Amino acid sequence: MITKILPICLLLSAPVLAQQVSLPITADNSIVDNDGERSVNMGAATSLRLKAFQHHLVLKVDTAGMDGKKAIAAVLRYRRNSETLEHVTVSSIQGDWVEGDSAGFNTVAGTSCFLAAQYDQDPSGLIPWSFPGSRFVDVVYGNGFSIMGTSDSPVSGGYYEWQVPADVVNAIAIGASYGIAVFESSGRVDRNPTVYSREASGPAPELVVTTTSADPAPG
Repeated sequence: MITKILPICLLLSAPVLAQQVSLPITADNSIVDNDGERSVNMGAATSLRLKAFQHHLVLKVDTAGMDGKKAIAAVLRYRRNSETLEHVTVSSIQGDWVEGDSAGFNTVAGTSCFLAAQYDQDPSGLIPWSFPGSRFVDVVYGNGFSIMGTSDSPVSGGYYEWQVPADVVNAIAIGASYGIAVFESSGRVDRNPTVYSREASGPAPELVVTTTSADPAPG
């Protein structure tokens, strides 16, 4: 009788089954980088603007539904409101921040804006995005060891569907990042595209993550 010996890598390997899970958005805001508006917060607004370099969407997501699994792909879904976005850059956020409860262009102490993760007119009460004096741009889009990627901006069933790098999601899941930033990279400032926030009535935004059932065994 001849016994067939399998390679060690085959003996250790196991099928890795992909699964999809919808993760809820727990905070979102529009970060404004425009003269005279860099201290405003829109954390409770039902409509959030993404406008080239002037308005950035930031959000937090609850990754508990991943149940310790590893993301291999992700799609961020936000309902389209006015105008149409063409192309976006997405990034991890390398500093914790507070959503805030302003429903309009208001400066509110203790909330996130371009100038600070928690703003205060008194510098002693201001909490920066990272190092002293840092701004929003210091923790996103490749800065501060942030992870970034690009995506087209297709619309399906009234939702934008933006591709998010899996490592952005994994960084959030292990506590190495504090959310996702979205930047309209077309550079157009001649209109005001908006999306419906998590506070809006109707279907909520979500992050649809494809995970592995378990990490594959090493070869």
